Amino acid sequence: MTDRVARLGFPGVLEFTTAHPGIPFGQLFRYLGDTQTADDIPIAYSQLEAVYFQEAEEAALLREAVADCFVRKLRQHLGRGWKRGKRLRERQANAVSQLELPVGFRSADFSFAMRLWDALEDVDPPVAWCPESREDPVIQEVFARVWPPGELSPADSNDN
Repeated sequence: MTDRVARLGFPGVLEFTTAHPGIPFGQLFRYLGDTQTADDIPIAYSQLEAVYFQEAEEAALLREAVADCFVRKLRQHLGRGWKRGKRLRERQANAVSQLELPVGFRSADFSFAMRLWDALEDVDPPVAWCPESREDPVIQEVFARVWPPGELSPADSNDN
């Protein structure tokens, strides 16, 4: 896969995805598929995700990578706005349940995704809000509340 993104002018998958902020991973995967030549070994969606997180971890950018994935899912499912459109609860549920996370999160991935979602609901963004990038102030506030994923938030520690 790295040879394919290199052909596109990127040193790695992390740089390739970073150059396309907010675009859902499915679209990036289709784009890579469209650039496949007869000599290329086909790639799987899970490979794109795995290499992305591996490169992010090696670069000490795992928090940024997870925030980036969260933005991509929000844009995919709630592109018209945080509280706009038909089947809103279904689309909100899809945004959180389909969030790509690193392998190390998998045992508790839904728990972490739910913590992200709870923090986002607590922040209560404006109706038309949909982040452009991980630098969005709402996204930054949400990640300040839930990262690192292994730590309890102050609200969680009061429940014990």
